[in-house]
Amino acid sequence: MRELIKKFWNKIKWILFLTIWTAGTIGWMYFYQEFKIIRCEASATWTHVQSIQEQRKENKNEDDAPAVESKDEAAREVSLEGEADDTLSVSPPSIKEMADKIRILESSGGKNDSCLSKGLINGYGFRQSTFDWKCYNSHAEVRTEVENWIKDKIAKGYDEPTMLCFYNRGIKTGDCPYYNKYKTL
Repeated sequence: MRELIKKFWNKIKWILFLTIWTAGTIGWMYFYQEFKIIRCEASATWTHVQSIQEQRKENKNEDDAPAVESKDEAAREVSLEGEADDTLSVSPPSIKEMADKIRILESSGGKNDSCLSKGLINGYGFRQSTFDWKCYNSHAEVRTEVENWIKDKIAKGYDEPTMLCFYNRGIKTGDCPYYNKYKTL
């Protein structure tokens, strides 16, 4: 019995070795090529993420910079301290209209809200990006967040096109397809 097993093993060991070696070589060649493609895609994605982060840092630095350019403006700001807040150039009804239009652009008025499948709500695309995917418990909660964000940007001196492009893309620019669609609503 042992001799039969030795003879059988001697016959198939080279066939088995060549089969395993061939499968390994083909597998290595295939997966190496696929890995190169995946590595290139990952590298391109990482470069894109880095550029977005740099642009956001630049935008944040611009937002944090003092807006006072001369002594006259500083004096005007000091004189306005006791008066009513005139920093909002857009009236509250316009802020509500902006929020309504953003909801239409982001989710077709809530019809395409990806948070609904989780039993939550967003509809405004607020805090939903590659880095964050926030869903809220109520429509009022997310609406308040969006309106406060709009008020904050207006207070920082953003005009409507820049604010909406920044909302959509995270980049401070005054011209983008998002704003062009917004104007048609």
